[in-house]
Amino acid sequence: KQMNKIHQGMLEPLVNTGSNDEIGELILDYNYMISRIKQLMEKQYQSGQMLKAAELKALQAQINPHFLYNTLELINRLSKKNKGSEVEEVIHSLAKFYKLNLSKGDDFITLRDELEHVSAYVSIQNIRFKNKIKFEVDVDQQFLDMLVPKTILQPIVENSIIHGILEKDDGSGIIRIFSNVE
Repeated sequence: KQMNKIHQGMLEPLVNTGSNDEIGELILDYNYMISRIKQLMEKQYQSGQMLKAAELKALQAQINPHFLYNTLELINRLSKKNKGSEVEEVIHSLAKFYKLNLSKGDDFITLRDELEHVSAYVSIQNIRFKNKIKFEVDVDQQFLDMLVPKTILQPIVENSIIHGILEKDDGSGIIRIFSNVE
């Protein structure tokens, strides 16, 4: 019966009778096998979690240099046009963006911080694209302290700008992030 339970995913050891005969030895070997299978399954789960974390960090690493380069180019252009207040605004938003992006090395941050991170990103893009992006956030207070993966919204917002708003004839549009609580 216990062997049939393995087919159903129930890995439970047998009660050891303390017998030194062949049955006792089979029970010991069976229990060792079950214990080893559980260890290997846990190891495989941990490896999967580490792989997911590494993939997330790789994605974040791809996003940031490209964005930084474009933002530094924007600062350069603005400074050549003597637009000091806009340069100051971009630098302030960039500092806020990276402060939240680094977030003490944590992989998860509060939704509040993630929304602030995205807001800094949109602020920079608005200077770059002449305030053609309207950004609206209407998230219920109960969700703001929930933990979310860091930079989960920024790539979505970036794609909305590049492949949505900028593709339109007038190059303007609205990005809304909201919670629907019923």
